[in-house]
Amino acid sequence: MKLISKIPVIVSVLLIYFSTNLLGTEAEAAGPGRETIKMRIVVTNPSAEETKTIPIKVYLPPEIRRKEDIISTGGLELKYDSKESMYYVKKDNIELKPHDVRVFTVEVEDMWFISEERLDNLRERGRLAMARLEGSEHYDAGKKIADLVYERMDSITASQNDETIDRKDYIVIYRGNIYKLDQMKEDIETIEKYAALVSGASPMPEMLKKEEISIDMPTRTVTWMVIFIILIFIGILGAVFFFVWTHHARSLENHLSEAQKSAFPESQKPPAKGSGKEGSR
Repeated sequence: MKLISKIPVIVSVLLIYFSTNLLGTEAEAAGPGRETIKMRIVVTNPSAEETKTIPIKVYLPPEIRRKEDIISTGGLELKYDSKESMYYVKKDNIELKPHDVRVFTVEVEDMWFISEERLDNLRERGRLAMARLEGSEHYDAGKKIADLVYERMDSITASQNDETIDRKDYIVIYRGNIYKLDQMKEDIETIEKYAALVSGASPMPEMLKKEEISIDMPTRTVTWMVIFIILIFIGILGAVFFFVWTHHARSLENHLSEAQKSAFPESQKPPAKGSGKEGSR
């Protein structure tokens, strides 16, 4: 019995896709006629004897970026983790009696889909680019890329409309489709570059996006080291100039002094008094 009393409380999250509560055009993120997503947070106490009081904290999917996307928290408190950039729900002091089960339902807008408008936009860009390539040497290469793009588009549409897909995999499939979408964008841009080469025109406006330039900036420590090295170098250079200038100044002074002596020699001193008389004698 002691072993049973030590069994921890179990918290699980179930993703349920409901066909009720259609949002219609009220929610921009969900789109017209999209259904809401409900996540069930199930808390259970497996102990047959002990009552437990626990807190719970469950992070919501990272795709939920706006508070307005959360329709209901099911009685839980909504918080935002700025470090993780994610919303989460929590509740303190949940009392669970032996074998007790509590269910909290969090309802959010369905944002795990790619709109047909985005797919149609890529499809139209591909069609226009291929029309410009027709009859050129790059047509076959462009067509291979375009066929792959259209194949991925059909795959995305089929996966989003497949009612047999397990709803537990709903978000996982969406993330895979987003990866496909990014690949399709790159492929369409490649076809547009081919078309620009053929027609001699500028690339399509969608290709004229500014690329982010990644520059590895030096750290603060490295910056100060460079500054100190420059200051030390300037100090040494200044000292060298000072000593050289002093040496030249002294040399010039000595040279001028010697030249003055050679140009204006000192006069001989007159003879001492009485020296003439002695000589006459």
